[in-house]
Amino acid sequence: MLVAHGYMAAKIVFLASEVGVFAAVGAGRTTLEEIAEACHLPLRTTRMLADALVMFRLLEYEDRRYRNAPDVEEFLTGRGPLDIRPVLQYFDKISFPAWVDAETAVRTGQAVRSELGPDEIAAFEKAVALVTMPGATALANEYDFRPHRRVLDVGGGTGTFLTAVLARYDHLTWTLLDLPPVADMVRTDPAIAEFGDRVEVIGADAFTDPLPGGFDAILVAHFLHLFPPERNLDLLGRLRGVTTEDGRVLLVDWWTGTDPVTPHPNAVFGAWEFLLLGGGDTYCPDEVERWLSQTGWRAVEHLPLVAPMSLLVAEAA
Repeated sequence: MLVAHGYMAAKIVFLASEVGVFAAVGAGRTTLEEIAEACHLPLRTTRMLADALVMFRLLEYEDRRYRNAPDVEEFLTGRGPLDIRPVLQYFDKISFPAWVDAETAVRTGQAVRSELGPDEIAAFEKAVALVTMPGATALANEYDFRPHRRVLDVGGGTGTFLTAVLARYDHLTWTLLDLPPVADMVRTDPAIAEFGDRVEVIGADAFTDPLPGGFDAILVAHFLHLFPPERNLDLLGRLRGVTTEDGRVLLVDWWTGTDPVTPHPNAVFGAWEFLLLGGGDTYCPDEVERWLSQTGWRAVEHLPLVAPMSLLVAEAA
């Protein structure tokens, strides 16, 4: 029963973050009336939220006052070293509605939430940037970009990998390609502008629009998992046509198979997310290597990054 009504617990946490309970409470001791006033909520529903959060051990209660648990104060208030509230917003606004139609996805193998509005796209990209940042840092540290000159970043989002790699390798130029709404976000980002003419941003659909050419490295990070195998085969074939003869494709993702007995929880839940949003999955490296061999690539290396993320490297065959 605890598992079965888990959706209730999740929604309560999403609500508390959205209306600002954690930011209102703080690390000190706060009364119920003070929380209600700060969040512009009725006293009765504030009590319902607070009591549930105490049960989840996210709030602590003593002498009719509340305070945040230490990890909540660190990560859900905007006052700590890392703010993960954008991930909760993604769960609430994008993931949670998709799970309502999970049965359809399981029965058909098709996505049930592939179209997102502007606000949802922004929420999605902010959450993805937070979740993938450790992998981007690891890629910049673990993979040697010195032999490369021009990088095409397919589905590069808001530039998490771009900023990590270009900050370390000052000889690279970088072309980020993503859908037009995402590309518009990147163009106005001051953090991207700092790299000047080393960065080009293209708003396009990687599956249907013409692709620029002449790249000796193509990065596809956390992108293939959103799509079914047939679409990934098509994309890898298109990318082979825009790389140099000695070019490489770098595939960063939550590849399965590194520990089949105890898979990483992110990979388990990620597979469901990718199915619901795009008809995708978390794929096994052996399967991806077959795609590569069918589309003009030859797999040469598999490097661990940050669990469950790893890097598959392939050369133009």
